[in-house]
Amino acid sequence: MTEPKILTEAALVAELQGFGYTNVSLRTIEEWRRRELLPKFDQKGGGLGKGGGRRRSVWMDGPAVIEQAAWVSDLIRVYGRMESAYLPLWLLGYSIPLKRVKQALRQPAAKLDQAIRKEMKGKDGLVNEDVIDDLLSKTPRRILKNNPSLSLDQLSAVYNLLFNPDYDPGELTSDEFTPCEDASNGEPHTPDQDQMAFLSQYAPLIKEHLSFERVKETLRHCTVEDLKTVERDVAILRKIVFHLGRTVKAMVSAAPPELTKGFTDKWHFLFFLGRMVILADLSLRRSGYGTWIDQNLPCVLDVIRAAFNEEREAEFLAKSPEMIADAERKMEELKSERDAKGTATPERRLQ
Repeated sequence: MTEPKILTEAALVAELQGFGYTNVSLRTIEEWRRRELLPKFDQKGGGLGKGGGRRRSVWMDGPAVIEQAAWVSDLIRVYGRMESAYLPLWLLGYSIPLKRVKQALRQPAAKLDQAIRKEMKGKDGLVNEDVIDDLLSKTPRRILKNNPSLSLDQLSAVYNLLFNPDYDPGELTSDEFTPCEDASNGEPHTPDQDQMAFLSQYAPLIKEHLSFERVKETLRHCTVEDLKTVERDVAILRKIVFHLGRTVKAMVSAAPPELTKGFTDKWHFLFFLGRMVILADLSLRRSGYGTWIDQNLPCVLDVIRAAFNEEREAEFLAKSPEMIADAERKMEELKSERDAKGTATPERRLQ
């Protein structure tokens, strides 16, 4: 049996600095422990008697604590606040007090609620839908520029589903997504039909279970026991992400560094997606879908595990050069088409 690698605070600082975390000090580790970003000591130190000095407190699973501390440092660097590290750590599988997780889920919702109330102040003569459309017409169109098949009408519908308690999903039909004229050359832009069909089909579900009002209600009634249940779901989802991630890594193994250098910056988005999944899980369970989730989530894991196994990973590793070459060729073709048009992706306008 392998002896556990015990770890003191001083040893943890030395390990982290050796990995390049030069700003970490003993005081830093003490603060992280106080904030419950690191686990409690497995053995607490104490006096050794008169003249015997003092026994230091230690963790028994040193490698796990080093890994968690490295994540804490990275997350604080990304988010800028210690409070923002609790939920990502929990999603990663580290033991975080559920009271901290609950608070981490509630804080952004409370801030968003305050911002919405502030925006609505003094606009009593306008309905929520008008306010949302007005806001979207003034905001940067980065989302639309990065998604040419998305129209401003679609984006408005999504925002209304999520943030407008008076919005009727029954009004969401394909007629609402009329083609928009290209602001640059007058060519019509037709939104992606599959996106339209998906949004229309699931609009009532989104409104009922994922709207901001529903999320606020869910968080108001969320208990530690609820989070314990969701914690089991998150453990299954981590396994699903592991199998999918391993496959994606194999697919891009032959990609040049310039194409994959941004992958390490995707954690922010993945943790945001994890937050949304947790809120959806809590909301659906509150609506009586707990048994359905318990029955189907393990089945999804079984399917993913069977479909994305080591044999499939080896296949993707072998095919990666061909797949990357094909992707680069298509990117060049798309770039050539855009250069030929001599125009950037147009902005969309509400009709």
